[in-house]
Amino acid sequence: MSRVLGKEATLYTYLGEVNRKAAYAVSKLRNVYYRESAGITAGNTAPADSMTLYVFDRKSKVTTFDGGALSFHDDGTDIIVPGIHGDVENPISLPGARKVMFVARFKQGSPRMWHWKVVAR
Repeated sequence: MSRVLGKEATLYTYLGEVNRKAAYAVSKLRNVYYRESAGITAGNTAPADSMTLYVFDRKSKVTTFDGGALSFHDDGTDIIVPGIHGDVENPISLPGARKVMFVARFKQGSPRMWHWKVVAR
C-alpha cells in the first residue's frame, strides 16, 4: 500500500473573507493517491479536467493548519493542488489547482481501509 500512496497534495480550506479577500488555511497531505484526467465536454464547450484524491486514515500523513481533524467542503470553496505548497494569496492560480466538488467518507469494513474520496474539478 505504501508504494501506491506515494503522492502529495495541498488542501486550501476556505475560512471566509478578511479585508474583502478570501482567506485559506493550508493542510499538507502526504502519502495519498490521486489521479488526474483532462478533457473537454461534449461539443468542445468547456474543459472537463478533474482530480480524484484518496486519503487513507492510517497510511496518509496529514498536517492540518490547526492540528484538528481533516475535513473537506464540497461546495467549491476548498481547493486541492497537487504537490506541497505554502500559504498563497490566490491558490486557484497554482498549476493543477482544482475546486473540491464531491466528498465521500468511506468508514466501512476494516479500519485500515477507511478513507476519504475527494473529486475536484
